[in-house]
Amino acid sequence: MIVGAGFEYMLTQNFILGIEYNHIDLGRANYTAYNTGADTSLTSVDDKTKLDTIVGRLSYKFDSFGAVASR
Repeated sequence: MIVGAGFEYMLTQNFILGIEYNHIDLGRANYTAYNTGADTSLTSVDDKTKLDTIVGRLSYKFDSFGAVASR
């Protein structure tokens, strides 16, 4: 599951400043493994992977002709 939001603001006609936040939840999993070697036992791992990311960006819009509006 991914949930996020972002915002962009046009600083000038060609420069755009943006920021984005995403929360990523990859769910839950349980793994069991048999250890080999001197310690022969079972190991259980409970995995709950979640990520929170924030991305900032500065974009440049290449627009040599300007905005074209039709009427």
